[in-house]
Amino acid sequence: MTEVDLTSRKRKQAPASHTPPLERSRVDDCSLVFSGNLSHFKSRGANFSGLLTREGQAYFDRTRYISVLERFREPILIFRPRRFGKSLTINMLEHFHGLQYRDTHQTLYQGLDVEKDIAERTVTPGQFFVLKFDFSPINCSPNFEQADRALKARITNSLKKFYITYAMYWDVDELSKNIDPENPAESLWACVEAVNDLLRKARERDDKRLAGI
Repeated sequence: MTEVDLTSRKRKQAPASHTPPLERSRVDDCSLVFSGNLSHFKSRGANFSGLLTREGQAYFDRTRYISVLERFREPILIFRPRRFGKSLTINMLEHFHGLQYRDTHQTLYQGLDVEKDIAERTVTPGQFFVLKFDFSPINCSPNFEQADRALKARITNSLKKFYITYAMYWDVDELSKNIDPENPAESLWACVEAVNDLLRKARERDDKRLAGI
C-alpha cells in the first residue's frame, strides 16, 4: 500500500495548468462528446480531465447531473454495476467542486452540458475542499484484524493527501500531528476542525483566495 510522505512535499501548490481547449463535437442530441477527430472509444479509467484533454477521445457527458446533485442535502448512495462509470463520475465531481481546480473551468467544460449551468450561475466550480476516500484497493479478507489495519491505512492516507493537496493554505507539518493512524475517527474530526478554523480566519482576514468557499 502506498504511503504519503508529508515531509517530502513543498507547501506551495502548483498553479493549475491551462491546456488549450480542443474542439468538441456532440453526436446528434445524445450525451456522446468527442474532442477533435474521434479515434478512441474505450475506457481511460477515472481521470476526468485527462480524458477531456486527449485528442480524439470520446466521453459520455454526465456533467448535467452536477446541477441536479447540487440540490441534494443528504448523502447519496449510487448503485451501478462494475465498469458503468461510477469512479469517473466521482472524479468529475471532485474536479468540478475542488478548490484546486477552480481556474480550469474556463476551458475544460467548453461544449459540455455544465457549461450552460455555469454561465447561468446555477452551479459554481471550485468552491469546496474535497476529501475523498477510495477503499477499492482494500483486499476482501475474512481476517478482521487485517481488514481493520487496511481500512485505517486507507483513511490515514486520504487525510494526508488532503492536507498536501491544500498545502498552500496551512502548515502541513503542523496538521500532520493531528493524524493518528490508530484512531481515524479522531483524525477525521481534527481535519474538520482544521478546515473550520482555516475558513474562520480567512473570513476575518478577507482572504480572496478562499472567497465563496
